[in-house]
Amino acid sequence: MHGIKIIMSKKQTVLTYEAFEEHLLPRIQKSFDERFDKLDEKVSHLPTKEEYYEREDKTMGELKKLREEVSAVNFQYERTT
Repeated sequence: MHGIKIIMSKKQTVLTYEAFEEHLLPRIQKSFDERFDKLDEKVSHLPTKEEYYEREDKTMGELKKLREEVSAVNFQYERTT
């Protein structure tokens, strides 16, 4: 059917599609599966989008309060000096 020429050393070997499917494709798929399994494990530790935005909203709320407090303290400080 389909022939793919792969140069190995000084000899040429024709790799048929059938041979590719039988010998190389399973190895490639196994390698990808192993890498994706590791990636899935790492990603599972990340928060969901909702958890992330909830935490960011809380953080921004705290930052806003802190800025307001700093502004109020600065105003009081300037009044006393």
